[in-house]
Amino acid sequence: PLGVGGEESPSYGGSIGGDICQPSTKAVKSGEVAGEVALPSVLIAVELDLGAAGTATLTVAPWHTRSDFDGVVQGFLEKHRVKLVFIQALVKYLEEVEKQAQTFPMKVKANLSDIHSVYG
Repeated sequence: PLGVGGEESPSYGGSIGGDICQPSTKAVKSGEVAGEVALPSVLIAVELDLGAAGTATLTVAPWHTRSDFDGVVQGFLEKHRVKLVFIQALVKYLEEVEKQAQTFPMKVKANLSDIHSVYG
């Protein structure tokens, strides 16, 4: 089972011809300019328990597609000095997280050994 973080996704709603004179009651998030929507820099973030190597966050950017997952995962594993035997299991896990996501950005926590036992 995948856990869904409580992080809100940015709002892109509203009609083009809306009442622009009415002041907004929404707080502007850091990094946003009033009147502009900041696109998230992370599409998927997996806080991953790597066992003896500690915990690290594997991130997928909005411009990454499923075909990029292999490279993203390999770079993450190399950076954290984790055996590359976990690539395919992590890629399958990312595909599953993406498929089950109802909103983005998606934040989840996972354990590498659990992922490997399910997807490896």
